[in-house]
Amino acid sequence: MSMFGITLGVVHGWALALLPLAVLPFFRSVTSAVPYSWLGLLPPDPVSRWTDRLLRAIGSLAIISLVLAASGLHRSAYEVERLGHGAHMVLLVDRSTSMDQPFARRTAASAANQGRYRPKGEVARELLSKFVAERRNDLFGMVVFSTFPIPVLRPTDRHAVVHASIAAGDVGRGLAETNIGAALEQALDYFEGEPYTGARIVVLVSDGAGEISQTPRLRIAHRMQRLRASLYWIYIRSERGPTILATSEPGDDAAALRMTPERALHKFFSSLGSSYRAYTAENPEDLERAIADVNRLQNLPVRYLETIARRDLTSACLAAALAGLVLLVGAKLSERSAW
Repeated sequence: MSMFGITLGVVHGWALALLPLAVLPFFRSVTSAVPYSWLGLLPPDPVSRWTDRLLRAIGSLAIISLVLAASGLHRSAYEVERLGHGAHMVLLVDRSTSMDQPFARRTAASAANQGRYRPKGEVARELLSKFVAERRNDLFGMVVFSTFPIPVLRPTDRHAVVHASIAAGDVGRGLAETNIGAALEQALDYFEGEPYTGARIVVLVSDGAGEISQTPRLRIAHRMQRLRASLYWIYIRSERGPTILATSEPGDDAAALRMTPERALHKFFSSLGSSYRAYTAENPEDLERAIADVNRLQNLPVRYLETIARRDLTSACLAAALAGLVLLVGAKLSERSAW
């Protein structure tokens, strides 16, 4: 049944057959009669009459509440249209062993702590949490990867869950291999079958060092065009790691690219028909600026439907019945048995 735009349902429909019991308080008084010599001597008492009617109504509502609780009353699941300003983003975070190493360039703060450094993965997770916190109405999904991709969270606007997923990436240590091709395909799976209601972005946070063979390349290029997805690669450069955004590219021959898989990845991503941007982060400040730029660029209207889960109303019905019974007991204890 629908009431005030809210759809209600019950689990045990047979219990509703007990609803006629709610008329009993109107046929039987909830208070005891007080004998008096002559009723004509009593003055009119509208307060008592309305109090009697109120107590009868409370008794009836208490019975209705108990019946509804026994029937398993609940609010059915429904969809709500949300409007955000941004994109449907999938955070694709590298969890390989190399992400536990320091940045390529040390800042003044890290230089002051000789022998101590903050791993690239730790800084990335901290800044991604800040990035998510600044975009309160957007959808975020998350995939972590090393040897295999691990789907952590489908796109959602429940940011508490997103923050918990980002923090969970700090558990344990990553593996040595980096399978970016399988990770990209896992991220694109989140967009399959979903209506296109806003920009779709895959934010890849990785230090590269992973190769993609020819067959997965063709598959990724086709899917990105079909799904109208864009790729932002925040390349976290390691110590002695190659650059990917050099102004001149003397080593773009096949042999050189095999020696520098990061440059090969960048060249492949640049050839995609979909939108692609690359950022190089050599220290935490570079990483922060790259994430801020993504935040600035992707600020477009997004419409999407959120499914609100079914809500059990049994506890509310029991609470209403208990409140009614407490009022009736209080009225019974306060009544006068004689003048």
